[in-house]
Amino acid sequence: MKDIFNNNNLIRTFSVLRKLFPSDSENEQELREKDRRLIAGGRLGEPVPHKIVYKDGKLIRDEILSCCAIFYENNDIGPDDIKLISDAGFDFILGGSTGEFGDMIIEECEKNGLALLGSDERVPHYKGYQKALEAGSDYFKGYRFSPCKIGDRGCDEPNASQYETLEKFRKLYHSAFPDKFLFYNLFPDGAGKKRMGAKNYREYVELYAKQVNTDYICLDQYPFFSFTAINKALFCVCLNSYDAVADACRRYGRDFWIYIQTQKNWFSTLYGNTTYEQIIWQMYAVLAYGARAIIHVSYAPVWGRMAVAMIDNDGNLTEQYLYSKRANAQLQKLSPVLSRYKSLGVLPTKSKKKNPQISLALNRQKKASERQGFYGIDIVREISSESSAIAGYFVNKDTGGYGIMLVNCKDMYDYRASQKIEISFLRKVSVSVYQKGELVKSAEVTGSLCVEPDSCEGVFVAVENK
Repeated sequence: MKDIFNNNNLIRTFSVLRKLFPSDSENEQELREKDRRLIAGGRLGEPVPHKIVYKDGKLIRDEILSCCAIFYENNDIGPDDIKLISDAGFDFILGGSTGEFGDMIIEECEKNGLALLGSDERVPHYKGYQKALEAGSDYFKGYRFSPCKIGDRGCDEPNASQYETLEKFRKLYHSAFPDKFLFYNLFPDGAGKKRMGAKNYREYVELYAKQVNTDYICLDQYPFFSFTAINKALFCVCLNSYDAVADACRRYGRDFWIYIQTQKNWFSTLYGNTTYEQIIWQMYAVLAYGARAIIHVSYAPVWGRMAVAMIDNDGNLTEQYLYSKRANAQLQKLSPVLSRYKSLGVLPTKSKKKNPQISLALNRQKKASERQGFYGIDIVREISSESSAIAGYFVNKDTGGYGIMLVNCKDMYDYRASQKIEISFLRKVSVSVYQKGELVKSAEVTGSLCVEPDSCEGVFVAVENK
């Protein structure tokens, strides 16, 4: 098999495409250099407080969770790095290593109040499920317990033909560890019929929901390439992935989990270098679709010798770390609020202008929501915006009130691309507006409410009837 991670022909091809269809954001290099100077000077900012989300080896899932992935053993990662992950406001680490490196991760997670969704030699990632089923509970002899280790990584990106076996293994795993979390992760849309084992992506997700009884559904979705030639298609794939999983989670009562793109230059430089704005766009967009756990890929570079993540291949901290930390600072403040709400559906706003890169995806989202029977909520007449935007709708599980997550999609490549979004209400309401995680406005509103999210930002509006 050819090396798709470090393929020189692909690297040259993508280099040409980047010259023809550049993906650099406005003033990107100047902004990155500013943050690199902060890192060089040791000015990383105050630690971001995060929740303790484990107790006696069980994951506490009352609030929305933020996770940092460390997929493989890395000699550049030590105890100081685990503290940095904690200081960046992550709630848990998804780790893929065992042995001495895995032991270090467990020990440092316990010291820093981080949960660990780890790996164990007794939990297969790709093959070995049949052997485990034949061995029964004896298969798990020698399993290592730790208070912070809340579960294990299982199969990644399975074919639908594997679902029956994965469900049998899930039952076996939970018969041995009833309180632990067994983690499976699905393909995103675009993987192809043969790899998915289904005629289309929605069928692939639907079959999983019917056949594998996890109380969550997770996927990985990375929307930013290193060139912009096919962005219209990429955003269609991206929003269809979000919506297919979110829709299944609503109908089957599952939590929506997702990996988001934080690193760059992986898969032979196919994937681009996400800016801070592109990271928070992903974060707020998946929150609009009802995400309950967001996994950043990744702390250390993976899937290619040219990849750069929160650290580079020499172990040096990069600006991607600061970007994720700033995103988490907002999420940790907003999590207690959003956690009181249940997702209803997603619609595009009525926009005066359109971002041509995402407008087709938003039109398709509107049609998909209508096919699901979702047209909005009964107290909103209309949501209008200056440019493209997403509106995620929620109901408060305690009061029956509503919540609306408004996500700015005006331009994911310009840090200055703020816009005004107006909600027109059908009757008098009480609103609480949250921006950058902070409560910025509480008021009674008759008529309409206007908010102005910064580039790629989300604004959450809690709405109660008067």
